[in-house]
Amino acid sequence: QEKYNVNEPINKETESVVITRAAGNSNTVRLDYKNVTVNGFNSDVSKDGQTEELTVVYVEDEVPFSATYNVKIEDKIISIAVSEEEKPKTEYKYGDPLDKTQGKIIVTKGSGDYPVDLSKAEVTGYISNKLGEQTLTVEYGGKTTEYKVTVVDYITGITISPETITGKYNDELATLISENPIKYTIEKASGAKVENNNVTIEMLTESEYNPTETKEQ
Repeated sequence: QEKYNVNEPINKETESVVITRAAGNSNTVRLDYKNVTVNGFNSDVSKDGQTEELTVVYVEDEVPFSATYNVKIEDKIISIAVSEEEKPKTEYKYGDPLDKTQGKIIVTKGSGDYPVDLSKAEVTGYISNKLGEQTLTVEYGGKTTEYKVTVVDYITGITISPETITGKYNDELATLISENPIKYTIEKASGAKVENNNVTIEMLTESEYNPTETKEQ
C-alpha cells in the first residue's frame, strides 16, 4: 500500500515482503508474520502530505534482513454526511430554485470531522416543477451522501363566477347566496385548478352586506 490516510494504522494483513534466498527460490511473507517487524511508520496528522520511509526487518535463524519502501501520508476524506444540527432547506414551493445557502455537511477525514457549508458542495437531483418528495445527492471531495426535500404547490389566485348576483329587498346574505349559487375556482402555481366549489356563508368573513340597501354592494 503506497498511500495511507492520517491516523490510519499500517495494514499488516494485506502487506507482504518477498524473501529471496541464495539458491534463487523465493517466498512471500506477510508483515504480520511473527518474524517480521516494520519500523518508521507514523500516520499522525503532523505527517500529512509527507512521505515516510519504512524499514521492514525479517529475522531468520537469528539473522536480520531488511528492506525499505516509501508510503505517502494524506489527510483524505473518508465520508460525508448532512449535518443534523445545521440541516439544509427541505421544504420548497413549486418553482422555487434550489437553496444552498442553508445547511452544512460533515466531512470526515482521517484527522477528524469538519463542518463545511453546503454551498461548497455540488447538489444534484432537484426538480423545481416536480411536486412531492425528492432525493437529492450531495457530492464533495469525491464522496456522496443524500437528503430529501419536498416540493409543494400553492395558491396563486381565486376567481368567482358569477361576479354579480341580484337579490330581493331584505334578503339575508345566507339566503341570497343559497338562491344564487356562486362558484369559485382556485388556481395553483403548477397550473392545477380546483373548480366548481360553492361559496358558503362561512367564507364571507368581512361582509358589509345590508339587506335594506337597494344598491350594488
